[in-house]
Amino acid sequence: MDVPENQSILEQDRQCASRIQFLLRISPRLPVPIYRQLFDQLKAAIENLQLMPGELLPSSRELASVLGVSRKTISRCYEELLSQGFITSESGVGTFVRQLAKTDSPPTDAKLIAGSRLTEYAERLLSYPSGPTNQGEFPELHFGAPPPEELPIKTWRQVLLKQLRECDLTQVYYDTDPFGYLPLRSALASYLFRSRALVCDPEQLIVFSHALSPLKLFAQIVIEQNNSVVVENPGFPFARRLFSSLGAQIIPVGLDGGGLRVEELQSIPEKPSLIYVTPSHQDPTGAMLILERRTQLLNWAKDHDCLILEDDYDCEFRHAGSTLPALMALDRNETVAYIGDMWKTLFPLINIGYLVLPKGLVDIFRHAQSLSWTKISTSLPFYDQLAITEFINDGHFERHVRKTKTTYANRYRNLVLGLTRFFGDVVTWANESGGMQLLVKFNTEINDAIVIETAKLAGLSVIPTTSYYCEQPADREFLIAFVMLEEDDMTTRLERWARLLRG
Repeated sequence: MDVPENQSILEQDRQCASRIQFLLRISPRLPVPIYRQLFDQLKAAIENLQLMPGELLPSSRELASVLGVSRKTISRCYEELLSQGFITSESGVGTFVRQLAKTDSPPTDAKLIAGSRLTEYAERLLSYPSGPTNQGEFPELHFGAPPPEELPIKTWRQVLLKQLRECDLTQVYYDTDPFGYLPLRSALASYLFRSRALVCDPEQLIVFSHALSPLKLFAQIVIEQNNSVVVENPGFPFARRLFSSLGAQIIPVGLDGGGLRVEELQSIPEKPSLIYVTPSHQDPTGAMLILERRTQLLNWAKDHDCLILEDDYDCEFRHAGSTLPALMALDRNETVAYIGDMWKTLFPLINIGYLVLPKGLVDIFRHAQSLSWTKISTSLPFYDQLAITEFINDGHFERHVRKTKTTYANRYRNLVLGLTRFFGDVVTWANESGGMQLLVKFNTEINDAIVIETAKLAGLSVIPTTSYYCEQPADREFLIAFVMLEEDDMTTRLERWARLLRG
């Protein structure tokens, strides 16, 4: 005779409670509250791996029955474990021990290799804790990647197959130009003129096989140890860590709704060698650097003989208002270098980055790119270069951007409407509308871990902005990814999240 499903679940719950009972010793005579005694002991059991990651915990009702305490006591204990990230709860399934992050600490002899010390650069790398390799809990909501259904897969396949069929293999460049395929650089230069009002010669443009490679190469060529580098605060964590790893002294400059507060540069005691900015869509606030400040920044850089690195991050997707020309398009003194990429638009079909140099830096970068190791690590596969060249020249890329821009703008408005409807004045968000995620701030005293955990249970990808700040991170501030979610799905998840937060 089969055991009813609910009976087997109850039996499993009793077994979990009986097993955990042997790990717990509580006493009402101690001055520590019972829920805190349970919390301390369960926390220790999780840290010591007496309770393994993924292990099912008993229901609050069953554990309360076994221990002879109130269910409210167990619930309070579980809430504390949940808020501090030791357990996770799945609605309708159960409560589980969570996988704890490993401590980032190098081995004691990590600085010695074959009897020789590491370089100062390597030792600086060891001094920084390694960050997470992924943002958010949901692969389908991964920050930065466009929704698969919005990718021009059919068109890309046709263009790539055409190149594979028609390309004369005898004409394949086995030793390519160190800056990349010249027709591709010409196509990108034309696109930048149409979309960003940026006038550049293809000889100023380098193509890379990864969106972050331009930033890394530029920093390696321009920054020396103990140089001062101005960064936005908050700002892109990867850039800040890259500059620090090269020995730069980081100078954070604040932001407001008009972007970088350029007037703060006047109070910098030392002359910076580089200013790194994301003027079209500031990461993470979404602010756009206003025209007046662009002019002020260019003049300041000219007067102080300082380079500007413009990262035109997420410039394609502005959901309201008009965009401004690229900062480099306004530059008349060759102080600006420009970084662009197709990560936000075409990944994973292709992951391409490009760097536009001031003419005075072309020769040194060509020399650097001519080194075989650099060329191998940054050049695109030849057929990909052929395909993306035709994709741009035939207008496919710009049609794709226009289409997805409309879709993302609708999803952005739906997110804002949902936040207004379900959260009211509990949540505020950045007024600057652009990009593929939205900056939100909770106006109540609520634990960050609870916000993240309840968002995960509701099926939303939410990450705190802590790592974006050089110092004094904002409290209860998060980024929400939204472009992956259609209208009905977004509304359902937001409503569920609000309900979970209310308890």
